[in-house]
Amino acid sequence: MSEKEKTPGQLLKEKLFRNPKNAGRTLSDEEIKAAFDYCEGYKEYISKCKTEREFVDWCIPILEEQGFVPFEPGKKYVAGDKVYK
Repeated sequence: MSEKEKTPGQLLKEKLFRNPKNAGRTLSDEEIKAAFDYCEGYKEYISKCKTEREFVDWCIPILEEQGFVPFEPGKKYVAGDKVYK
């Protein structure tokens, strides 16, 4: 339909309404691959961590790998210490 054939309502709709583009049509192949790679890690996470307890069991080795240590009541800590509870 050309601009001349459109009704005033159709022209107003084009002006006011959003017309989002599908990300799959606008992203580069590298960006799509990066998104899929990220999703693989997330799928692994949601497959292994169905409950809070499973999440904690999954998370502790990652925290310790990053330098975190278990919180100990009564121990003095300074700002910046990496602890988990």
